[in-house]
Amino acid sequence: LVSGHWRATEDGSGGPADAAGRASAVSGSAGGADVVLFGTEPLFRDHPKGAFPQVGRALLSVGR
Repeated sequence: LVSGHWRATEDGSGGPADAAGRASAVSGSAGGADVVLFGTEPLFRDHPKGAFPQVGRALLSVGR
């Protein structure tokens, strides 16, 4: 799942054209803990197909 589904600002920046093809979630570590950061709201109103599995994988990966 990639980002690019929100509205651009009045000057045309920050919308799908700027976000298309970029990752909507990244993972890494901070302060010795595994973390996952979502750039979208995957649990808002039954987000598009593919988001729920992403959340599940994120929970499993940081819960080790």
